[in-house]
Formats: sequence, structure tokens, C-alpha cells
Amino acid sequence: MAAIGWAMGGYWAVRSARLLPGKVTSVINVHGQLDSDPEAIAATDAAAVMIIAGNDQAAPMALQQEILAAAEASERRFEFRRFADVSVGFANEGGPRF
Repeated sequence: MAAIGWAMGGYWAVRSARLLPGKVTSVINVHGQLDSDPEAIAATDAAAVMIIAGNDQAAPMALQQEILAAAEASERRFEFRRFADVSVGFANEGGPRF
């Protein structure tokens, strides 16, 4: 099963992989809030894609870097895409930041 979430749903997508190990095998977090524990995504057995706005107050750059380092150290399938010059809401078609 895959868990996909936007905004706060991205946080819960990652959390679901921790709560349901072996059942949630893939996670996609689109400009979602990040877990304050950088080991959260690395602690799961799920493959993960995180698409993050570079200018997002809910995802500070220092936390983004910690999460990326933890995921890389875990040697699991993980993709981290940071769009440096955008703010939260950049993926909402028709929105003011699209």
C-alpha cells in the first residue's frame, strides 16, 4: 500500500509508514509538514519520495538537510526533491503560487 499526502497529509503519510511497517511500502510527501525527528523516514521500511518547497516555514532548511542525511545513511530507496525558490502551495494548480 502507498500513502500519499499534501501539506499536513504528507506528515501523516510518513507517520503511517512508521505505524504500519510492512503494510505501507511507499510514501509520497508533497510539500508537506516534516516530522521533527529526522530519523522518522529512515526508521521505516517504505520507499519514499519527498517534494519540498525551499521556502516553507513548516519544513526549515536545517530539518530538510537532517532528513536527507538520515535517509541517505539508511541506504533505502529515497528521493528528495527541493524546489529552492518556491513556497508552500506551489503544486496547487490554479493557486497563487503555482
